Formats: sequence, structure tokens, C-alpha cells
Amino acid sequence: MGKSMRVKVPGLLEHYLPALCLFYLSALLGLSSTQSSINYMVFLPAQLHYPSIETACLVLDGAVGHPRIDITVTLETLGETVVIYPKDGCSQLPISCCKFKVPPPSKGIAEVATVKIVAKGDLSFTETKQVFIQGIADGIVVQTDKPQYKPSDMVGFRIVTLDENFLCKKPMYSIVELMDPQKIRIAQWLKVSTRMCIAELSFNLTSDPILGTYTILVENTPVQTFIVQEKVLPRFDCTIEAPSKIYISDANFPVKVCARFTYGKGVIGSVSVKLCHMSYPDNICISVGGQTDITGCFTTTVNTNAVTEYYYGSGYTITMDAVFTEQDTGTQAAAHKDVPVALFSETITFKEIGTYYRTGYPFLVTLAVTDRNGSPVPARTIELDVNYGSDVLIGTTDQKGEVTFNLKTSSWTNQVSIRPFLKGKNGRVTNNDYRTVSPIYTRAKSFLRLQPINDVIKCGKKEVVLAQYIINPEDLERGTKSVNFYYIVVGKDGIMVNGTEIIKLKDNVSKY
Repeated sequence: MGKSMRVKVPGLLEHYLPALCLFYLSALLGLSSTQSSINYMVFLPAQLHYPSIETACLVLDGAVGHPRIDITVTLETLGETVVIYPKDGCSQLPISCCKFKVPPPSKGIAEVATVKIVAKGDLSFTETKQVFIQGIADGIVVQTDKPQYKPSDMVGFRIVTLDENFLCKKPMYSIVELMDPQKIRIAQWLKVSTRMCIAELSFNLTSDPILGTYTILVENTPVQTFIVQEKVLPRFDCTIEAPSKIYISDANFPVKVCARFTYGKGVIGSVSVKLCHMSYPDNICISVGGQTDITGCFTTTVNTNAVTEYYYGSGYTITMDAVFTEQDTGTQAAAHKDVPVALFSETITFKEIGTYYRTGYPFLVTLAVTDRNGSPVPARTIELDVNYGSDVLIGTTDQKGEVTFNLKTSSWTNQVSIRPFLKGKNGRVTNNDYRTVSPIYTRAKSFLRLQPINDVIKCGKKEVVLAQYIINPEDLERGTKSVNFYYIVVGKDGIMVNGTEIIKLKDNVSKY
């Protein structure tokens, strides 16, 4: 019989929780097995960063009342062995989480290390798996005040070093050097101190310097370059501004082409834009053009039908190629942009769908329909095509613009394709977003499914995670009165929350 349980987890920082992982975690390395009546599993990240402090969890189920055993979990590199469990600071079993310092890679950059779990006593076993240890190098950033300089100019630049968390890591630099285009050192600074993590330096070019590319080295590492030229011509860029998507239901759409110097001022000149619908058997192209205004921009509207006249379905784009010619010098700049075309102003997206299915167990698919502004579209009819038309389901979106389909998997055996469609005047259309799910096989006949949380959990807020499960009596030992569910929440910094939920079974559920 299917039931649900609720687990409350605290709100974490937004970038910590793009998703919740519960029970068997795809983001982690798991060592798991069953020995006699004891089940164990070790969770820790499959990739470890040095230097850092990580968390690993040991789940040991069924040890109560069992003959004495001692469990040890270690992380072994060529240089040292780190004891993860047992040690002071670990939480209590049956789910014990411990913090440990990641050892340095033996070669200073990276190493494949070994996680080992060993049981001794009345019950003994050993199992190992490999993890990857990656050394993290601090990032050095050098920013010059300009990309190009003229003779006699003052070159100013700043240096900052940050770790992976964007924290200051360098209060002083032992040496900073400046090399000319001939790789000759022309300036050197020793024991450069920083202020609020930033070092500021400057160098005055001579009136007759060597022209070309100069290199700034920080502690013998080339980090930044700049160019010295006799005369620096103003540079400008050409850009195309157009809608992110063109809807054929719209009579026209705007196109804007701008040319601006690198310092922001508009450039006066002429613009030519070619718009093409790459179709079969012939491409459909039109051209528009004109003069830029004082802001350096040319704006026009394009008849939508002119480039979408022979529209047969979704999945193509309008290509835009613009050429700008400066009025005074004749210098040209080009820009390119591809804009997708849509039959409907609504978009279908998969809000919830699994990657795998188990034959005979429910498989839920939730779709969301939004308009061009991202707002939900209620009362919209959706068709869900399963396995290339072998099964077609019809649903209507609710006030949130969502619809959930409960798919029957009893006849599914191999990979199954799932594609949503919107109903239109010319039939049904799709945005070419489809998914393929594969079967998963297990000896267990019980079932567990987590209700995904699609939104980011806000700081300080508790969220309920709904777990739906089916417990098959054939998976239980004789006399079982309860089932333990162990959960772990994973964020950016690894394992962050863990706990246990105990479900008491009714007499007619347990197998005697």
C-alpha cells in the first residue's frame, strides 16, 4: 500500500540547495552492502578538494542486539591515512556523520585516493572504493586601467588573489615583474603589500618604448598583458538587439543595431541587416537598413510574415547578419544573432520527471506552461505522447500553469520516450523538448519516491520534503515491526543535514 511521510529540513543559503537529495544520493560516493542482518552505507563526496574540511556519514542499520563489531572508515592516500570514523565529534549511530580534513594530493595537484570500511569482531568484512582529491589553486587576477597604451602613458594595474570562496588569500606578493615584447624585464617590485587584499602598482612608459605586447608576472607566473601602440585608434563594436524569441502570431518584431566606441559613445554611419529563414527548398531572406542616430543605433520593425511565410512547425531560427560602416573612415564592423521562432507564445517545460522507471510502479510527469513573460498559463490543453504515440494522455493545466500525468508502466520494458504537445489550429505542436527514461532493475519489490522541490529554499525557512513509499512484505524479515528511513541533505558544501524517520508497520503489512 502506498503511503507518504514528511521530513522537515531547514532553509539553507540559496546557492547551497539547487536540489535536495535524499536516501541514495547521486551526488555522493556510496559504499553499501548487507552483512548478515546488518546494512551499512558510507556517504562522502566522490571528488574532494584540498585544502578543505568535508563531511562523511556512516549508516549502520541492524547493529542493535547484534554480536559486537568494530567499524573503521579511513581515507588513504600515498602520503597518509586519515581516520574518518570513529573519532571525537562524530554524531551517534545509526547514522553517524563526521568531519575530516582532506589530505593533500601526493603530487601536489591531484590523486586518486581510497576509502576503506573495515569491520572486525564477530562479524568481519572489508570494502574499498576510490575518490578523487583535487588540489585547489588560488586565483590571481591582474586588471590594468586600459587594454592599450601610447608612449609616455602611465600604466596602472591592480592585483588580487582569491580562493574558491572569493576570500582574500594574499596579504603580500614576494615579487611582481613587467616584461617588454622582447621578454626583457623592465620593472620589478619586491615584497608588495596589499590594502584590503588589493595591491596597486604603476609604471611610466618612456617616450620611445618598444611597441607590442607587455606581460605582467606575479611571483614568476604570467597573469596579464597589455599593448603599447604608437597611436591608439578608437575601437567600436556592433551589436544586434532583438526579441529572445519571435512569435508568428505577432504582426511584426523590432530589430535594433548599435555601433558604439569601447568607451560608450555612439558611432555615426550606415547599417545593413540581412534576415533569413533557413528553410527547404529555398531560404527566405529580406534586407533592411538605414543610418544610425546620435546614439549610434538604427531601429526598425520587421514584418513577421515576411520571414515566416512558409512555416511548417517548430525548431528553426531566423538568422540576422548586420554590417555597420562608419561614416568618416569607412571602417566596418559586423554582428550576428540567431533568434528562435515559435508557433505559440506559450512554452512547455518539464517541471518534474525521473530519469529511470520501475516496471509496474507509478511514474509521474509534471509539465508547466508559461507565456512569453514567464507567467503561468492556466486551462491549457496538453497532450503527452508516450513511446511515439503508443499511448497518448490529455490533461489541462491548473491555476499554476501545471499539469501532472500518472503514467502506467506495467507494459514498459525498454527505453520510453515522453514528448508533450500543445493543441493548435493547425494540429498539435511541440517545442522539441522531450525526454527518454530507462528501466532500472532491483531485487527489492518495495518502492520509494521523493517529491522534488523545484524552488530555491530561502534562508531561515523550513521545507517539508514529501517521500512516497510502498513497502512490500516480501522485502521484510520475519517479525519486522518497523522500517527505518535514513535521509541526508546535500548542499554546495557537501552533507549538511541528516536524520532518521521510523515508520511503524501494521500487522497486515509485516510478513510472519
